[in-house]
Amino acid sequence: VQCALSQWDKEPHEALDNYWKPIGIMGVDRDGDPVIWDRIGQGHVPSLLRLGERWPVKHEIFVQECFMASLERSRQQHPQGGGGYQFTVIIDLDGLNASHADRHGLAMYKVLTRIGADHYPEIVKRIIVVRAPWIFPLIWRIVQTFMDKGTVEKVKIVGDKDAYRAVSQCVSEEQIPKALGGRKVLDGDDWCGSVVP
Repeated sequence: VQCALSQWDKEPHEALDNYWKPIGIMGVDRDGDPVIWDRIGQGHVPSLLRLGERWPVKHEIFVQECFMASLERSRQQHPQGGGGYQFTVIIDLDGLNASHADRHGLAMYKVLTRIGADHYPEIVKRIIVVRAPWIFPLIWRIVQTFMDKGTVEKVKIVGDKDAYRAVSQCVSEEQIPKALGGRKVLDGDDWCGSVVP
């Protein structure tokens, strides 16, 4: 696993992260499993679409392989169990807008979602969706059809007032970015942008 990603040219993938999907692995949940922080609301759908289909698919495979390597590293750090088998995913929808509802963008998102579901199954323990704007119910009605039923059942959508409480039930305050009410700040950035773009 340590060599699995060495064949990839990481620079273009890391450059794309700022546009699609701003995502990072930081900290662990209360069970000792890694936490994925997904800021899809900050993603720039028009930029993604300009890339065509091939490059985003390659990028999604790269991201999923990074996730798998992170899980393996976590398992190696905890050989007696207690972590590294599934992720807690926190999705911050702040910034989600009508461009995210573009039919071509949703079609691309379906392709990318199926890569994870079909080739990297059951690595998600729970998904907590926070700061959903007005357009989210429309997008969610479409997006949940792309997902397996078991994954949809793992999704918990919470309102702004309940966001910190919902996240802190699974992740300690020290590991929650300050932008979501926690204490974690990196390089003066409340969203820990050096890890979660």
